[in-house]
Parts: sequence; C-alpha cells; structure tokens
Amino acid sequence: MSCRITTTKAADQDIRDIASYIAASDPSAARKFGTELWRTFGIIADSPKAGRVVPGFGEPLRVVRVSSRFRRYLIFYRLLDETTIEIVRLLHGARDLAALLADQ
Repeated sequence: MSCRITTTKAADQDIRDIASYIAASDPSAARKFGTELWRTFGIIADSPKAGRVVPGFGEPLRVVRVSSRFRRYLIFYRLLDETTIEIVRLLHGARDLAALLADQ
C-alpha cells in the first residue's frame, strides 16, 4: 500500500523556486525536473524507508536525491505515521543544509 504524500509550506516554496530557477535557462529541463520529482515522490510513497536517515534530528528525517539527472537536489522527508509521509524540504546540496533544516 502506498503512503499519502504531504508537503510543508517550505517544501512547496522550494519546489516553486527550483522549477523557476531551472526554467529561466532551460524550460525543457524544468519540465523534466517536475516529471522526475513526481516519479521520486511515487518511489518514496511506495518505499518510505528508501532514503537514508539524516543524523542529528529528533524524529528520523530521511533524504533521497530527486534523480540521477538532478542528483544535487535532495528531498528531505519524514514518516508522520504508517500511512503519511511529509516532504519537509527540497534543497540543492550546495546550500547550508544544516541551517536550512534547523527549524524542521
């Protein structure tokens, strides 16, 4: 059984910002990013423990790459319960991840 995926407001904004950034130079790549992002959300929904645990956070926070093509973009998520996954943030790996995830 697949889990339901929810997103935080921060994750929603991350998705918009990343898609806009990519689209500014390559609209086709932005569409591919969206397709690969939703595909990875499906993988997470089907296998919630697929991502590795990110150390240093109270509740287990997990991370997976969007895809091999967009490998620098990381999806941070947690299992809220047995049927729901929350996408916490979607961030580029070059950013200060610890600072951006500190509020989560």
